[in-house]
Amino acid sequence: MKVGTHSLLRGFVLLEVLLALALFTAVATAMTVALNQLAASTTSARRESLLLRRLQSELAEVAHAPQLDVGHRESPRDELGISVFSEIKRVELKTEDDRSLAGLYEVRVRAAMGTGREELSREMETWILRLEEVQSAQPATPPTNGARGPRTPASPQPSV
Repeated sequence: MKVGTHSLLRGFVLLEVLLALALFTAVATAMTVALNQLAASTTSARRESLLLRRLQSELAEVAHAPQLDVGHRESPRDELGISVFSEIKRVELKTEDDRSLAGLYEVRVRAAMGTGREELSREMETWILRLEEVQSAQPATPPTNGARGPRTPASPQPSV
């Protein structure tokens, strides 16, 4: 009888080892999949961050340029594989009395990274108002304070 109990224990230990090995394999596989997904999302976030930083840089460069050249330009891919396309349009607005407002521009910048299915692209847009153009476009109007000349501040009345 002791022989049967001993072989039963051996089979039970073997079953425990097989179950532990299967459980370990399942956990290891799940961890590998999770780490791969984490690496992919980190890479994607890094690419997105690089692209947005380049896009913001280009938009700031265009917005702070001393002269806005209406039209578009495209830069070749840089060392990170990012290409930038920017477009500047003059926006024509009219006032209620049908006067044209000058100095307003629409700036649109698009950046792309990668090729084919892996291409990531983002676009930003802003409007720029050049005050020097607005002021130079307005006609000079004389003051409307009548024929009295320039106004002088009223002097205080003496108290009685």
